[in-house]
Amino acid sequence: MVRKRNAELETWMKEHGLSAGALAEQVNDAMADLNGHRGVVTERTVYRWLSGENRSPQD
Repeated sequence: MVRKRNAELETWMKEHGLSAGALAEQVNDAMADLNGHRGVVTERTVYRWLSGENRSPQD
């Protein structure tokens, strides 16, 4: 499968001044707010989203 860089996410992060680590923290905080359990998204997870290694949602 060919990877496609997630330029939209990268642009959004730049516009909001977020690093990969900061986005991971915000996602984990949002998960805790929604279901009472903190998420396990890491900085590495966000880098994988950006590189196209992991896609969500799937096509």
